[in-house]
Amino acid sequence: MSLRHNLKLRITNFTNMPKKDNYEIAYVSEDFGIIAETIIKKNGKTKFAIYQDGKVEFKNQLVLPDGKIIEPLNESLDVIKSKFITLPPKPIPYGTEGELFTEVKSFFRKYFSTTKGFREIVALYIMLTWIYERFNDLPYLRVIGTLGTGKSRFLKTLSACTYNSMMLGSASVSAIFRTIDKYKGTFILDEANFKNSEYSSEVAKIFNNGNTKDAPVARMREKANSNGEFTTDFFQVFGPKILASRESFGDAAFESRCFAQRLYPNKNIKVPISLGEEFWKEARILRGKLLAFRFKHYGSLNIKELASEKINNLRILQITQPLWNVALLVGKEVAQNVIEEAMLMDRDLIADQSDTTEADVLIVIMRLMDQEGDKIHMKKIAEKHFKSFGRGSQITEDGLTAIFDYKSDLSERKIGEIVGKVLHLKKFRDNKGIFIFKDQVTKSALNNLCERYGITDDIIYP
Repeated sequence: MSLRHNLKLRITNFTNMPKKDNYEIAYVSEDFGIIAETIIKKNGKTKFAIYQDGKVEFKNQLVLPDGKIIEPLNESLDVIKSKFITLPPKPIPYGTEGELFTEVKSFFRKYFSTTKGFREIVALYIMLTWIYERFNDLPYLRVIGTLGTGKSRFLKTLSACTYNSMMLGSASVSAIFRTIDKYKGTFILDEANFKNSEYSSEVAKIFNNGNTKDAPVARMREKANSNGEFTTDFFQVFGPKILASRESFGDAAFESRCFAQRLYPNKNIKVPISLGEEFWKEARILRGKLLAFRFKHYGSLNIKELASEKINNLRILQITQPLWNVALLVGKEVAQNVIEEAMLMDRDLIADQSDTTEADVLIVIMRLMDQEGDKIHMKKIAEKHFKSFGRGSQITEDGLTAIFDYKSDLSERKIGEIVGKVLHLKKFRDNKGIFIFKDQVTKSALNNLCERYGITDDIIYP
């Protein structure tokens, strides 16, 4: 539905209306012709900032056309008192989008040191969080670094100016998807180091679903209802997410959803050691301007399709589009910079993929394609893989030389799994074992795989 509907609301200013069945509390925007946002005043009280027909009003309640009563989040709630959610003040005029972009970028630069390219991505991401619902797919923002590299400062700085940010130092899987579903906004997670494999798998599902609209997380209730039936609850986890961790996530699908930056120890960084009153004052003003940006563009943003032959990975192209659209509001040069950053991300992803076992197997298959015969058996791939990439002979702890057989290095069965489940090549069986055909379909698939893994002719034929 469009925010340009001409439905009018009965706006009331009563604070002690009786609680009825149609009563509910909300702070998220409603898509029926207006935007209603919970803001927090300097005295700590909350109110609705209501944007309709180009004007802003401040009210305590709304009565919707269907009779439902909507109120902002109350300041007495723990999520407000604990400052778990960082709410904006009233909207503040900001001039042009270019001026706002410069101010956001300057704020981030003042309190965190990073490269120019990533600084621009961060500034655009901050702006994106304020209109994220307009897009069907979103990127994530991520930093990776050891202790003392500034991960927490990075998250703290962004939590002060992103849309309705919610920052957690650690959380259970249940807490993550329930929090995102209930409060929407920007989810920020520190120390996202998922060492437990089961926990890691569950969190990966949330983040792999959470950058695309209408991909909820489903959970079966632990207790049956009054009829003895177990029901399923669905949680919407779509929204911007910012994470910090000490190492890569280990899930390629998740990594391809992130604009990431590695952080390194640096004693010469000239940023304030602590975040004092000046930081929070500047951040509050910035949130007010970003709320005005949301009001201006949420219902009128003309989303354009990004097409670039220089970006090979379709996922990267997909997650770059929202940032690129925000950049177009700022200027063509900034939009081009976004594409260049995406190209670097694409290149790095290809480099990471080329340094994998499946890339080695792919190289071997390409070399075998030039040999005689119309079939390539897994045994042949395993033998050639061992000769090209195997461990060969090694000196053991007792000083003896051990010669490894290819079967103990990468077995035919393992090769078959890589060929079928990772490279997705069609396999067949004959009296000599499992094989792939050297037909045109396979050749076409191999060429596409080589492009994805960054495998060129000079690598195949050194």
